[in-house]
Amino acid sequence: MGALSVAGNELIALASSGRFTDAGMVMVIMLLGLGATSQGQLVVMIMQIFPYTRQLRYLSILSAITPIAVIVGSNWGLMGVVCGIVLGAWLMNSLTLLWLNYQAGRIQLDWLGTIRGLSIAIFLAAIGWAIEDKLGVWWTLTFVLVAYVPGLMLVKPLNQLDMALLNRGLRHRARIFLYFTSKSL
Repeated sequence: MGALSVAGNELIALASSGRFTDAGMVMVIMLLGLGATSQGQLVVMIMQIFPYTRQLRYLSILSAITPIAVIVGSNWGLMGVVCGIVLGAWLMNSLTLLWLNYQAGRIQLDWLGTIRGLSIAIFLAAIGWAIEDKLGVWWTLTFVLVAYVPGLMLVKPLNQLDMALLNRGLRHRARIFLYFTSKSL
């Protein structure tokens, strides 16, 4: 998202052979929607593992929020439609997660790790916006992409529980994520 917020218009124009020139911010918002959708997939999986499958059917009624949000957002063009999709998915996932948290007890979310991970992306996007006029879009994009990995190594957004899950899934290949893992739980 940081890279797209700096050079999104140019990347989309390049990928579309110049047909879409001002779609960079729309793409950033669509990536936010992709994140909301993947969060929803995780919540659905958790509800299927635990005995909440029937409630999942009832909570899926909340998906009717998305078309309403799209209709309302369509007054503001493509950006409004995309924001409506993202807002609908985010609202449905948030309400489902709140319900699951109420039913299953306290769900531990790593807010600090999330804030640390997002902070480096926001910081690099802000620097990119500041230096874009001096260096040009492509050099600024290169700077943001090259600085992102050391930035993640500095802020360490993953915790020990995340690393344990990665070790279970990836086994020895998960060692590379140790550079991004903080020592605290």
